[in-house]
Amino acid sequence: MEFLGGNGKGAPKLKDYLSTASIGRAEALYIECLAMVRTMWHCGKLVHGDLSEYNVLVLEKSPWIIDVAQAVETMHPQAMEFLNRDLKNLATPFAKAGVACPSLDS
Repeated sequence: MEFLGGNGKGAPKLKDYLSTASIGRAEALYIECLAMVRTMWHCGKLVHGDLSEYNVLVLEKSPWIIDVAQAVETMHPQAMEFLNRDLKNLATPFAKAGVACPSLDS
Protein backbone atom coordinates (compact mmCIF):
# COMPACT_ATOMS: atom_id res chain seq x y z
CA MET A 1 0.00 0.00 0.00
CA GLU A 2 1.07 3.55 -0.56
CA PHE A 3 -0.29 6.96 0.32
CA LEU A 4 -1.82 8.77 -2.65
CA GLY A 5 -1.62 12.49 -2.21
CA GLY A 6 0.76 15.28 -1.48
CA ASN A 7 1.76 17.58 1.35
CA GLY A 8 0.02 15.31 3.83
CA LYS A 9 -3.31 15.62 2.03
CA GLY A 10 -4.91 12.61 0.38
CA ALA A 11 -5.84 12.56 -3.29
CA PRO A 12 -9.50 13.50 -3.80
CA LYS A 13 -12.14 10.90 -4.50
CA LEU A 14 -13.57 10.99 -8.00
CA LYS A 15 -16.89 12.29 -6.63
CA ASP A 16 -15.15 15.34 -5.18
CA TYR A 17 -12.78 15.89 -8.10
CA LEU A 18 -15.59 15.96 -10.67
CA SER A 19 -17.34 18.82 -8.88
CA THR A 20 -14.50 21.14 -9.91
CA ALA A 21 -13.32 19.56 -13.18
CA SER A 22 -14.04 21.07 -16.59
CA ILE A 23 -16.20 19.03 -18.96
CA GLY A 24 -13.16 18.36 -21.13
CA ARG A 25 -11.15 17.11 -18.17
CA ALA A 26 -14.09 14.99 -16.98
CA GLU A 27 -14.45 13.42 -20.44
CA ALA A 28 -10.75 12.59 -20.58
CA LEU A 29 -10.87 11.13 -17.08
CA TYR A 30 -13.87 8.96 -18.01
CA ILE A 31 -11.99 7.56 -21.00
CA GLU A 32 -8.97 6.86 -18.79
CA CYS A 33 -11.15 5.06 -16.23
CA LEU A 34 -12.78 2.95 -18.95
CA ALA A 35 -9.33 2.05 -20.31
CA MET A 36 -8.27 0.96 -16.82
CA VAL A 37 -11.35 -1.25 -16.44
CA ARG A 38 -10.63 -2.73 -19.88
CA THR A 39 -7.01 -3.41 -18.93
CA MET A 40 -8.07 -5.06 -15.68
CA TRP A 41 -10.46 -7.32 -17.61
CA HIS A 42 -8.29 -8.22 -20.60
CA CYS A 43 -4.78 -8.17 -19.13
CA GLY A 44 -5.37 -8.81 -15.44
CA LYS A 45 -8.34 -11.13 -15.94
CA LEU A 46 -10.02 -9.29 -13.07
CA VAL A 47 -13.18 -7.31 -12.47
CA HIS A 48 -13.26 -4.88 -9.53
CA GLY A 49 -16.79 -5.76 -8.44
CA ASP A 50 -17.36 -2.64 -6.35
CA LEU A 51 -16.15 0.21 -8.56
CA SER A 52 -17.71 3.59 -7.87
CA GLU A 53 -16.93 7.28 -7.48
CA TYR A 54 -15.71 6.50 -3.95
CA ASN A 55 -12.88 4.14 -4.88
CA VAL A 56 -11.33 6.07 -7.71
CA LEU A 57 -8.86 8.70 -6.54
CA VAL A 58 -7.47 11.44 -8.78
CA LEU A 59 -3.81 12.28 -8.31
CA GLU A 60 -2.14 14.81 -10.61
CA LYS A 61 -5.11 14.56 -13.00
CA SER A 62 -4.76 10.76 -13.29
CA PRO A 63 -7.23 8.20 -11.92
CA TRP A 64 -6.15 5.56 -9.44
CA ILE A 65 -8.51 2.65 -8.75
CA ILE A 66 -8.35 1.56 -5.13
CA ASP A 67 -9.93 -1.21 -3.03
CA VAL A 68 -9.09 -3.90 -5.54
CA ALA A 69 -8.66 -6.62 -2.90
CA GLN A 70 -12.21 -7.89 -3.44
CA ALA A 71 -11.79 -8.16 -7.24
CA VAL A 72 -12.78 -11.46 -8.82
CA GLU A 73 -11.40 -13.30 -11.81
CA THR A 74 -13.19 -12.98 -15.12
CA MET A 75 -14.06 -16.68 -14.90
CA HIS A 76 -16.20 -16.06 -11.80
CA PRO A 77 -19.84 -16.97 -12.52
CA GLN A 78 -20.97 -13.41 -11.76
CA ALA A 79 -18.05 -11.59 -13.41
CA MET A 80 -20.15 -10.10 -16.24
CA GLU A 81 -22.78 -8.94 -13.75
CA PHE A 82 -20.06 -7.28 -11.65
CA LEU A 83 -18.48 -5.70 -14.73
CA ASN A 84 -21.81 -4.21 -15.85
CA ARG A 85 -22.46 -2.89 -12.34
CA ASP A 86 -18.97 -1.37 -12.21
CA LEU A 87 -19.49 0.36 -15.56
CA LYS A 88 -22.90 1.72 -14.53
CA ASN A 89 -21.54 2.92 -11.18
CA LEU A 90 -18.65 4.58 -12.97
CA ALA A 91 -20.85 6.27 -15.58
CA THR A 92 -23.26 7.77 -13.04
CA PRO A 93 -21.00 10.51 -11.60
CA PHE A 94 -19.57 11.32 -15.02
CA ALA A 95 -23.06 11.69 -16.51
CA LYS A 96 -23.98 14.03 -13.64
CA ALA A 97 -20.87 16.06 -14.52
CA GLY A 98 -22.12 16.41 -18.10
CA VAL A 99 -20.16 13.63 -19.81
CA ALA A 100 -22.07 11.72 -22.51
CA CYS A 101 -21.84 8.14 -21.26
CA PRO A 102 -23.19 5.17 -23.21
CA SER A 103 -26.15 3.38 -21.67
CA LEU A 104 -25.65 -0.20 -20.58
CA ASP A 105 -29.36 -0.85 -20.26
CA SER A 106 -30.81 -3.07 -22.93
